[in-house]
Amino acid sequence: MEESINKQLSRLLGEIKKGHAKALGGIQQLLESRLSKVISGFFLQEADREDILEDTYLRIVLEIHTYKRDENPSAWIIRILKSIIFTKLKKQKREVSMEDARLERRGMYSSRGSEEYIENYLLTRKVFEHLNDYDRDLVMLHWWFDNSFGEIALLYNKPKSTIQSQIERVERRGRKILGIK
Repeated sequence: MEESINKQLSRLLGEIKKGHAKALGGIQQLLESRLSKVISGFFLQEADREDILEDTYLRIVLEIHTYKRDENPSAWIIRILKSIIFTKLKKQKREVSMEDARLERRGMYSSRGSEEYIENYLLTRKVFEHLNDYDRDLVMLHWWFDNSFGEIALLYNKPKSTIQSQIERVERRGRKILGIK
């Protein structure tokens, strides 16, 4: 069944590439429930989920020139979705950090300047210097944004067990970098 979806997606993306924007409706029919399921693992607010879905469809049209006919269309669309999700998560992280700074100025939140905060920041930075982008993304998704192995697996279109073993490998590597057993 997945193969026929990819054939349909490839045909629809080819139509969009030729300027037939109405083909986007076919993509929406094929993928909306799947994309929504992935998005809902990261965002609780309905408005956020709808924004990401709309941004994904818009980006498909805007980046259609990067799609190659022999490329897996599902993987291409998931890469677009992943980029949009990461951007939104990073933006939310910055907004939370701004709120922490405001609370800290009011004396309501003091951990940002604490020794523990500084030590954790330096240790994280040390580990991140030794990780590739993919491993850093796994760390951020799992430990910072508190996503489950299953949610991350949906995003990367990989089995849950693969994601779990990759995250455990990164954790072991981080401990080794820090000299922790």
